[in-house]
Amino acid sequence: MSQTPHLARNEAVLYLSFNFLASVGIIFINKLLFEGFKFRFTTFLTAVHYVDTLAGLEILSLAGVYTKVSSPTTPRLLALSVVVGTAPALNNLSLSLNDLGFYQVAKLLVTPAIVGLEAFLYGATLSMPRACALVAVCIGVGFAVINDVQVRPTGLAAAVAWLPAAAVYKVLWSRVSKEERWHTLALMRRVLPLSTIFLFTLVPIIDPAGLSEFEWTPRRAALVLLSGVAAFFVNWSGFIVLGACSALSHTVLGQAKACVIIIGGWLLFRMAYPPKAIGGACVAIVAMVAYTHFNLVEQEAKAALARKPMDLEADQPTQSDDDSCASQALMGSCRDAADPTVRASSA
Repeated sequence: MSQTPHLARNEAVLYLSFNFLASVGIIFINKLLFEGFKFRFTTFLTAVHYVDTLAGLEILSLAGVYTKVSSPTTPRLLALSVVVGTAPALNNLSLSLNDLGFYQVAKLLVTPAIVGLEAFLYGATLSMPRACALVAVCIGVGFAVINDVQVRPTGLAAAVAWLPAAAVYKVLWSRVSKEERWHTLALMRRVLPLSTIFLFTLVPIIDPAGLSEFEWTPRRAALVLLSGVAAFFVNWSGFIVLGACSALSHTVLGQAKACVIIIGGWLLFRMAYPPKAIGGACVAIVAMVAYTHFNLVEQEAKAALARKPMDLEADQPTQSDDDSCASQALMGSCRDAADPTVRASSA
């Protein structure tokens, strides 16, 4: 049975809220890990997150929450495994080789990259209201998070490598999930083992030296484990958003986190931000709300349009089997009513 537009809208808001809260939580956990304990091995931590996520998926499978699916490694699944494994590492590399200003510029460029990729591969287009809202989001986020921008050749190369990987990652996951009707958890379980292998192979290339010399204490190990648990919910909710909503919605949500952290830090902790950052964050959040509204309204309109032929068919008068047989008997052809094909067509 198809969902009503109201239920679909509530589910979309629930998914977005779930991902937002999980992501904000892991930001504070990792902030303590990176700043409090000087843990600099971000790619290794991401690989640990994938391992923890796989462990969580096994537990949910044993609990009967979902069923693992065995399927051939199609070109799309292989490509998805590669980008899911390499995009986080390339993101970490871009962050390490670029100043924060240029890194934020690269992150903003993911939005038009997704729009262009979906238009090129699938002919998808944006309505004017959604396009205007996205432009306002990018402008607001730009004012909020981008300060001085310095471009280095190595950093530019890392950003150029990461940008298409990030766009393909989001678009391909959303498409595979919807078009092949994967359960989110089953698709995660199918893709992440190979992605984790790719990610671990990139650890010595991306991360700085010194991982083997890092001083592990029970508290530090517990914090890494807690980060992994939080990452499980971040990955789960993020992939739900990609599968149930769209790649663009997931990207806009990621930009919302930065803006909310700026405004929250300014309001709750009296953190000092320049006026342009506060103003930009406010503009971006208003634009994000507008984009979400336009997106949900358009989805509801499409769903209503898709239901119209079904409603028209349901409104057509139908004869009962008895009435059909009686009318056919009057015509001397009630024997045809015993034919299963005839009965199926009249039912």
